[in-house]
Formats: sequence, structure tokens, C-alpha cells
Amino acid sequence: MDKRINAIIKKFSDNELALNKIVVSAYIRANGLESNCGFISSFVIDTEDSLYEDVEVLSKDCQLEDVINIFELAIPNFEKTTNGAVYTPKFIREYIVSKALESTQKPLGKCLCADISCGCGAFLYTLSEQIHSRTNIPYKNILHNIYGIDISETSIGRAKILLALVALQNGEIVESEDFNLFCGDTLAYDFSSWPVIGLNQGMDIIVGNPPYVRSKNISLETKQYLSSWNTSKVGNADLYIPFFEIGMSILNETGVLGYITVNTFFKSVNARALRSYLSENQWTLKIVDFGEQLVFKKKLAYTCLAFLSKANSSFIQYSKAAIDDVKHCQNFPFWHISYSDLDNKRGWNLNDTKILKNIQLIENVGEPLGNKYVIKNGIATLANDVFIFRPIKSDAEYFYIVRNGIEYSIERKICRDIIKPNIIKTEADIPQKEEKIIFPYDKGNNVVSEKIFMEQFPCAYHYLCSCRDILDARD
Repeated sequence: MDKRINAIIKKFSDNELALNKIVVSAYIRANGLESNCGFISSFVIDTEDSLYEDVEVLSKDCQLEDVINIFELAIPNFEKTTNGAVYTPKFIREYIVSKALESTQKPLGKCLCADISCGCGAFLYTLSEQIHSRTNIPYKNILHNIYGIDISETSIGRAKILLALVALQNGEIVESEDFNLFCGDTLAYDFSSWPVIGLNQGMDIIVGNPPYVRSKNISLETKQYLSSWNTSKVGNADLYIPFFEIGMSILNETGVLGYITVNTFFKSVNARALRSYLSENQWTLKIVDFGEQLVFKKKLAYTCLAFLSKANSSFIQYSKAAIDDVKHCQNFPFWHISYSDLDNKRGWNLNDTKILKNIQLIENVGEPLGNKYVIKNGIATLANDVFIFRPIKSDAEYFYIVRNGIEYSIERKICRDIIKPNIIKTEADIPQKEEKIIFPYDKGNNVVSEKIFMEQFPCAYHYLCSCRDILDARD
């Protein structure tokens, strides 16, 4: 299936409508369905259409999960980078949605549900499937209570197609007016435009996979929107961070939010405000942490499941689970970790409560090393190839390097010795691995002003100016 999918996606990468038609027609043919009316009918290809040859290829095996996969794979790479679009595995969606539905206090037929970064609608599809299987309510009625928003107009169009196909599979025809799916930037969206928010005092269920976009890949316009939210207004916040705050801002008092997201918010510096936000509100927070296991196999991101509600709690419920346990809905223990024991600034240390007690005992023995010595590790130049170098020669005053065929001299006094620990295997490696780094700090570790830098280290200043285009491109 993958080879056929990739070939068709590549062939129609610049023709969104054609790809949508091929996918819809292939699904209808593969499942013996008919649709000559309703929203989906405009995407059905006639057997004499020139595209029908591709329909026949794809229709040999085309189920709803394949439709989701195709739509997600068809998202342009630049959009995946800037908008954080990624396919969420079926078992993850089913686990999050089932736990959310089981937690709600309202009849499922009356629950208002949303995904505020819905992409091509995978979570909305799973919501509609599970609500239908638990209540037997017609899909047309279920869709009236399901809301979605995404920044990509293409994704919203495909989410409508997916939900229409779900209904069609069950013998129902839906029209355009049956959808509550909107194109917009969630960070700046006016959710009061959804009348149900006021009438229901918020949403009952919010699920999804908030966009994971690193700060360095976020546009200037989006960064301005980030500053509107308390959890992301300071520092270089990644895009997923304010989606917790946005979700909770439109969740009602008895509602539940369920996300799959990166687990870096436990400790990362740019998530300090998010940790404070959660701790200060002392909401019920349940975390299923996958640790170093990769849910998204082609994306190096360590993830967790987070469930939030506005019920007050003095502790977090935390569990470290195997992916297979979630896949097979196994029970696993949750440890209760008091909010008051967590350090929002230095990061949350989440683990088995027995392990945490042992760590606490160790930390309280003797005087902390940090009280006796200034301890620092790691470097963050964001341009190592500019600041770190191996000189081709040296004399009493200068190191000499060659860059782009030009020889530069760098004052010795502005340099320090440096060794990257990740490339050292034995002590014998040290002499061969030692390099130099331009270190523009004074004895108090304060950054040297540009004026002093120019006066005291003109050669190093000249060299860095020659690399200005690289340095200006840093985050």
C-alpha cells in the first residue's frame, strides 16, 4: 500500500482537488458504497475520467485509516515544519478519546467535543466513531456537536471529507452545513464566535495532538500571537505550550482535556510558565509518560499523554507506561506526586514515589556541591562552526584559521580550550580532540560589550563580522 500511496501523492502533490477526488473515489469503490448526493458527491470520479486509472490502483485496499494516512502524508513538508502536522497512530487516538469519554459527566449525545488543532480530522473521526458505537446516535447528529479548527484550509477540507466518509460508511449522507470545522489560527481565534461555548459554558471534551514546532521554526507573526498567552509570552516557547492554556480556557468546569504531546514540558526552560500555570491552578492532571520510547517512529520526539480537568487536586497522577500497555489498554499504576513537591523553575522530577523519596534523602545529605562551586555545563552558541575551531597555526598573540579560503587571526586572550565530551572515549583522546572557542565574556562571566570587543579584540571582531549572515540567522 505504501508504494502506491507515495506514488500517487507524488504525482498529485500540486493538485489538491485531484488527490482528494482519487482518495474519495477509491474508498467508495473499495467498500462498495454509492454517493450521488450530499457533500461527498462532488468528489466522486466518473469511470471515464482520466483520473480513474489511479482510483483503480488505490482502491485495491483502501480503508478509513488509509484515508487518514494519505491525507497526512500529502501535507507539504514546509507545512509539517511550520504547523507541526503529524499522523497520530490509531491506538493513541482511541486511548485518549475513550478515557475522555469515560471521564465526562454528561450523556455522550449531549457532549460538545473539539480538537483545536484538528489537522485532517483524525481525532474528530475517532470521537464520532466511539460516540456512535456507545450510543448508536446517527453520525449527522454527532457531527453537530463536534468542532474543529486548524490553520490549514487544506486540512479542514480533508477533515470534512473524512467525516463525510465515516457517515457514508454507515449509510448516512451529510451536507456542508452539518460540519462545525473552521480554518483559523488557534492562537488568535475568537472562540466566542462558537455560540455553544457560551450556551454550554465551555466544551465538555477537548482532545488532540497540539502542533509541536520548535521555537526556531516559528514565524514572526506566530511569535506575536504566542505573546498573548501567559504560558508562552516569555522566552522562546515551542508552539505546543499555549495549547494547554487555550484548551483549558474553553473547557467547562466538568469537562476533560486529553492530549498527546512532548514530555519535555516536565523540565524544559521554555515550559517554566506552563508548569507554573498548572501548579498554581492545581487542576487534576494525569500523565502517562512514554519516556524514551518513540510513538512517532519517523519523528524523534519523546511523548506523553496528558489528561486535565478543572477539578481541584493537590497532586499529579503520574505513570511511566510501555507503548504496548496503552495499545492493549492494560492497567498500570499511577503515583501521586504533590504539586507542592515540584520545582517549576528547575523542572518537575516525576517518577515512582519510592524513587523520589530516595532521591530526596540523597539530596538532603551533606552540603550541595552547587553551594561550594559554580557549576556549569553545555554550550549554546547556535553556530558552533563559527565559534569553535581548530587553528592551522598559532603564535604568542594569535590563533590562525581559514574559512571559505580566507585566513583570519583570532586573539588568544578571547579564546578558551574546549573539548566536546560526547566525542571523548578515553583520556588519551583529549589532546587530539581539544579545540578552541571564542569566549566573549569577562571574568564575571558577563558578555563583553560590542564597543570593548571591537577595541580589545579587533581581529576576532572582524572575523565574526564576516560570519554575520550566519549569526543573524540564529534563534
